[in-house]
Amino acid sequence: MTDLHCHILPKIDDGARNISESIDMALAAKKLGYKKLCCTSHYRVGRYENQSYEGSFEELKKELKTRKIEIEILEGNELFLDFEGLEALRDGKVKTLGGSKYILVEEMPGMTVMALNSTLEMVRELGYKPILAHVERYLHIKIDELRKLKEEGCILQMNLKSLNNSLRERCRILLLKGLIDVVASDAHRIDRRNYDLMEEKMILDEIVGGENARILMKTNPDRILEDGKLMEVITDEKKESYRSSVVGTFLTELFNRFRS
Repeated sequence: MTDLHCHILPKIDDGARNISESIDMALAAKKLGYKKLCCTSHYRVGRYENQSYEGSFEELKKELKTRKIEIEILEGNELFLDFEGLEALRDGKVKTLGGSKYILVEEMPGMTVMALNSTLEMVRELGYKPILAHVERYLHIKIDELRKLKEEGCILQMNLKSLNNSLRERCRILLLKGLIDVVASDAHRIDRRNYDLMEEKMILDEIVGGENARILMKTNPDRILEDGKLMEVITDEKKESYRSSVVGTFLTELFNRFRS
C-alpha cells in the first residue's frame, strides 16, 4: 500500500517529535502493509514553512536504511489553502506528492464552498492537480457539492481513522456513492492519530470490498505519484444508479420516438 498523507518527519509540524518516534511510526506503517509513505508535513505561511524539511527528510531516509527498514519515503506537503499558501505554491516553495503534479491541500476554516471552489481553480491554473485532504471532516460541504468538486477535477481523500469514529456514517455514504478517490492515514504520532488502523482497514474492506479497497489505498495512490489516470471505485450503489440512469434514458428516447 501507499500512504499519500502522513506527518512522519520529525520536528517539522505537529507530527513526529523526534527521529525515534519517526522510526516507530515507520515500523507501524510497515506492519499495517504500507511500502511507500509521502511525508506531507503541513505547509502554512507564518506557522509551518518547512525550513528544515530537507534535513529531516534525509535524516529519516538514512535512519531507515541503517536499520534496514524496507519502506520508501517520498516528499510532499499538506498545503493550507489561504492566499499566502497560493503564493508559496506559485513560487515553487510547496512540495508536490513525490514530485508529481498532484498537491495535497486542506481547506481554510470558515471557507465557503464557493470560495473553496475558486481557490481550487487557482491551484489548477498554476498547473497543479489538487487533492482535498480528509474531505469527510468538512461537514458544511454537502454530498452534491463534493460531487461537483470531483467532477471539476479535484481528487477527494479520506482518512482511514474516520471509518471508526463519529464520522463513520458520512464516510460510508461517501464511499458507497463512489466519491472517494484515495484513503490515507494522516498519521501524526505514535500515541495520537497513529498507524494502529487494522480494524479500520477491515471496515473499509467490508464497505467497498477488497478490490475497491486496493484501488483506494494502493492503485490510485501509485497512479498519482506517476501522474497517471485514476481508477474509479464502482460500488453496488453506484452500479444501481448507473443502471437507473441508462434505463431512464432508454425509456425517454423510446417515448420521444413514439410521440414523433
